[in-house]
Amino acid sequence: MSERDDKFREFLLELSRQLGVEDVEELKFLVNLGDAVEEQCTKARHVFKELERMGKIGPPDNLGYLKDKLRSIKRLDLVDLIGNLLLYMLLAE
Repeated sequence: MSERDDKFREFLLELSRQLGVEDVEELKFLVNLGDAVEEQCTKARHVFKELERMGKIGPPDNLGYLKDKLRSIKRLDLVDLIGNLLLYMLLAE
């Protein structure tokens, strides 16, 4: 795994820490993971891992889908955080 991939996963972990139980439930509903997978996803980081597996999100800049879903659950603060990360990654190149 590259340093960029590591930073991406650290970012997802930080993002997951800022999502409450109700946020996670709303996110799971919106992304439609399927009943079996949904039951196993008890934390935001589990949802993110499944979204990565599905190819919906990924390093370094494939976060549009997640931004849309966070916007839908009214977590605009986290949408802004993603925007800041993408800007940082562009400037770091």
